[in-house]
Parts: sequence; structure tokens; C-alpha cells
Amino acid sequence: MLNRNKLLQLSLSEIPSETEYLDYKQQIDITSESGRAKLIRLICAMNNSNPNAHSFIFVGIGDDKTIIGVPFLDDAKFQNAVKGFISNCPKLSYENINFNDTAPEKFIGIITIYPSENISYVAKNIWKLKEGDKFIRRGSTTEKYDGDNEHLHKNIRVKQNQFESNQLTQKATVSLGSTLDAVISFYNDTDKEYNPRHYVFNDQCVVGISTWYEENSDYHSEVTVSILNDQVTYFWSALDTVKIECLEQHILIEEQALVFWQGERIYFPFKLTKLDFSKLGSYSVQKKLLLSMPHLTTEEIADFINSIPGKLKREKEYIEILPYELLLAALNGSQKAVSLLLNKNNGNIDGALAESYSEAILIYNELKDSVLF
Repeated sequence: MLNRNKLLQLSLSEIPSETEYLDYKQQIDITSESGRAKLIRLICAMNNSNPNAHSFIFVGIGDDKTIIGVPFLDDAKFQNAVKGFISNCPKLSYENINFNDTAPEKFIGIITIYPSENISYVAKNIWKLKEGDKFIRRGSTTEKYDGDNEHLHKNIRVKQNQFESNQLTQKATVSLGSTLDAVISFYNDTDKEYNPRHYVFNDQCVVGISTWYEENSDYHSEVTVSILNDQVTYFWSALDTVKIECLEQHILIEEQALVFWQGERIYFPFKLTKLDFSKLGSYSVQKKLLLSMPHLTTEEIADFINSIPGKLKREKEYIEILPYELLLAALNGSQKAVSLLLNKNNGNIDGALAESYSEAILIYNELKDSVLF
């Protein structure tokens, strides 16, 4: 099974630049004629230049290999946009994957062009392309080809492209042996106190989970969730309030934020991560921010801010609660609370108190763009 995440990792790390069988696009536009034409030209060129092996277009990555991400694109819409304009169209697919902490609503798109020895060309006029136009690829450059079909493959490095592409796909292919090695390594490298265990989805994806938790508690902390086939960690959290639910085709991970208000401890869910294995042979990672926090009035926030100096003088333990009260006020739109939170008591903190401020700031940074100020 070809592992798309590993394929992308290898392409970015081991192949210096774009090639006849590999291309990066910051974005594609299938809604305009010019956008579709550019994509059609590229698909024809890559198929003609690498007819005996797979070619790949990664969407959502800059020319300098910067990970940008693009919105989700349905494979059916992609197919409808291009296939009718390509004669001898090779088999194509468009897949959306989460990669390297792309934003929850952003993905890397992978266009796979499957091997086909038939020469592809433009089937009908679109934008500047004319019916019958043929294209080839030389390195990272797409060129129009005006020669006859018989000599097309002799004018480019077809055998070398095939060799390099096959090497890449072989490295990215998950074998039973590599998966077993990853599972054994996971158990050997994880402290038993973190309760390592693994789950198998669709007889293909193996997920390893390690967590620390107290008995009689619904919450986990120091959670690590890894796709062992990929040897990639998709979730990690040091929070003490994480819930995990493993179902038949997906894993749900809910992170809860701790806040205090008027001395009362309050938990509320603020982020949901879903690992979805419902599609055979692949998986997706979806992240969603949850805004279910308690709401405060302007008067409540003002009274709280004004009361801080007195409480710090009267109650020595109050400084341990303060970052979590500041977090709730900050999420309710108080810029003064934001300043005090980020100020970290003028930096005069250490140990557990420093960890509390760091945790509160982490949650604030996660949610601040979704809160209406």
C-alpha cells in the first residue's frame, strides 16, 4: 500500500527540485478555463514524460517547499474538471491529506497520475490550448511538443524518470515487515506507565496510543497518538484533560481547557481531533475548535480585574489560580486580561506556576482567532 504521507515526506526531503514526475503547486483553480487549462497541460506533459511509472502533483506547497495547505477538494469535482479535455487520459486521483500540522481546514492535495503508455493530448479547445496539442516535461519545465508520436519518448529521459519514480514509490510503500518493526519499536520505546496500546483499522492502518492517567479518571494526559505505518505522530498533548474514544472507523480526541472562576474549577471542551479511517487504504485527520466556554459579562470582567491586587495580597495561593481566571476573561474579550496573561506576573514565575501560565497561554493562542472580540 502506498503511504501518501510518507510519499510527501520523502519527496520534500530527498528530491532536490521538481522533476518530470514530481511537481509542487501552491494552489490550483478548477473553476476557471485558464486554471483548468494549466492543469490539463501539466497532466499531459507528466504522463507523456513518465509513461511507465507514477507521477505526482502536490497541491498546497510553494516552489520553495513551504507547506501552505489548500481547502478540501472533492475528487469527483477534480475529475470532472479535467478528464473530458484530455484524449488518452491516464487514470487520475485527487486525495486530501493533513500534513505537518496544517490548519484544521487546510490540506495537502495529492494528484496521482497512474502509468499509461498512451500519449495524452488536448481533446478540445480550452483557453489558449488547441485540440491536438501535445506537451512534454523537461525537469521542471513544461514544453509544447510538435513532433510525431513515434519519436516522442525518444526525446526525453523516459527510462530515468521511470527508475527514479519507482524508487520513490517503493520507499513510500508500507510493507508488513516495516509495520511490524514500527509496532515493536513503539512498545519498546514507550514507558509502561504510559499504557502503550495499538489499534488496527481496515486491516491496514495501525495506530499506537500512549497516555498517562490516574485510576478512576476519565481524563488522560501526556497523550501521544501515532500512525505506526507512517512512523508519524499526529497528536500530542501535555494537557491533563484529554478524552479519547476509539470507535470502529475513527478515533476522537477531545481536549478540555481548565479555567477557574470565583474559586470554582471549570472544564470545557475546546478542540476536537478526529482520525478518520473510513476510506479503505487511506485516512484523514480533521481538527475542529469548539467554543463552549462559559460567558462573562463586561461587569463581571471589570470586577475581576479590579480585585486581582487585593486577592494576591490576601491569599498566597491565589497566584496559582490566576492564570486560569485570566484565560477565561481573555477568551471573553478582555484585552486587559490578555496583557496580564502574557505578562506572566512580570516574568516572576517558575516551576508549576510557569507550567500553568504556559498551558493557559497555549489554549488562548489556539482559540483567540475564533473568539469574537
